[in-house]
Amino acid sequence: SMFIETHLTINQVDSLVNGKYSCDISWANGVVIKSREAELTVRALLTKIISPDIYMVPGSNVTLTCTAVGDKIANITFFKVDFENNDDILVDGVEITKTQNDEVRVTTVGRLDLNLATSAYLYCAVKWDDNTTILKSIAVPVTVMSVRIESSDADDGTIAQNSTIGIGCVFDVALKRFTDSHSYENWEYVNTSIQWMLRLGRSSSEWNKIDGTGEFRYKVSDPEVIDHGRHISTLIAGPIKGPNPGYEFKCDVTYITDKSKNFYGGKVSSKEFRLETRPVVDGQFQQVWPFLEAGFTVCDDSSPSIFSVSNMTRVLMDKSDICGAYPVVPCLKNNECTLEDAGCWGDSTARNLTIFYIVKLKKGVWTIQEIEALVNLSPHSKLIQFWDCSLNDTKSYEKEIEYLRRMEFDVDSDEIVQKEKRANHTGLYVGIAVATLLAIGSAIIVYYRKKLKNSEISYEDFDSGGIGIGQIVMNILSGRNKSATNVTDI
Repeated sequence: SMFIETHLTINQVDSLVNGKYSCDISWANGVVIKSREAELTVRALLTKIISPDIYMVPGSNVTLTCTAVGDKIANITFFKVDFENNDDILVDGVEITKTQNDEVRVTTVGRLDLNLATSAYLYCAVKWDDNTTILKSIAVPVTVMSVRIESSDADDGTIAQNSTIGIGCVFDVALKRFTDSHSYENWEYVNTSIQWMLRLGRSSSEWNKIDGTGEFRYKVSDPEVIDHGRHISTLIAGPIKGPNPGYEFKCDVTYITDKSKNFYGGKVSSKEFRLETRPVVDGQFQQVWPFLEAGFTVCDDSSPSIFSVSNMTRVLMDKSDICGAYPVVPCLKNNECTLEDAGCWGDSTARNLTIFYIVKLKKGVWTIQEIEALVNLSPHSKLIQFWDCSLNDTKSYEKEIEYLRRMEFDVDSDEIVQKEKRANHTGLYVGIAVATLLAIGSAIIVYYRKKLKNSEISYEDFDSGGIGIGQIVMNILSGRNKSATNVTDI
């Protein structure tokens, strides 16, 4: 006997090849044999990708759809990708509809009204009840534009009375589309507008637009790029009066919808930033000494042992000596504070020495004037002595100590100078009182009593928020406080 066998191969099966199939065999004498029909049922996910990249704001209305076709109704679900736990999260709220054509083909559509608070990747999944196979679409990114409010001047929400504060509103503006390359220049940006809002008092529920009237002055900067995809608008407000019942700030950012970019806008409000004045409990002072012509250094690796870092720290912290902080700091002399730290660092390149001390007040104070009176050295004792101390061996370093004995503070020039070279010495004095606020944690506030002679940092610089407080303090403690950008007082 002889068998005739043939095969039909269908590549890339989709819903279009669904139907009944048969084959015919015919001979030259006209004999034709027909096979029985075989039905091919194709169940398919027609939605390969639920949407192009989506950009939205919290509360905006975006609808995703997913379509499947088969011989019966399908079960359609949406999932949010969980990259961290590798366990994708089911998104509730899918609405299912079905239609049926003359060939008994059933089309199922799942619709999801999307409302996300944070960005995510989403995809749809389809299965039929009598089959365990699950078909999935490609996951697409849904970017939710975020708005947040922050302040490096008072990260815990507390500042000293009569201070000026800078508050930043940071918001996303970029649609990160990588069509041709991964270059930032290919990003598209959306149109926004921003409004700063203020609420006064603990019991008030009314938000008011900040317009420059009321209890304090203000200045709002135009939005600036801080990194790729985000802008910042800065509000400089002050002086903040206190004690007070509290101020609350927020920023409202309005995003303009642009459907051509698949962006769905709306108004987004930041969280409230609550600000209160608190009594100051910590303070710091520092003093810079010139050693241009000294012939020796203090408080660095090349210093004589009597002026080494460890010995200087010991001298400055000692309570029973004529040297150090205890004999000259007002609050230490009056037992109104405790000495938390004292030390120094030398700069062999600039040929100078910086001495500092940090104190904690036993009772908090409210004003800058009170801080200065307790923490700063008085005009009559502007030198922190570290020579001729009972802890030091002075006989081996008579030349160096004699040089230091000739140093004095000149009130007229606001400098540390040598007595016989007062006219042409280029010494430098810096007095700083730093206040830390008592709250959940301590945040250091820096106050400058006078402008530096060489215009390094002025009192106005700090009051107008020109420099972040945390950065100023770190610069002080590391000896890198060189310059600052002046900001016009508001």
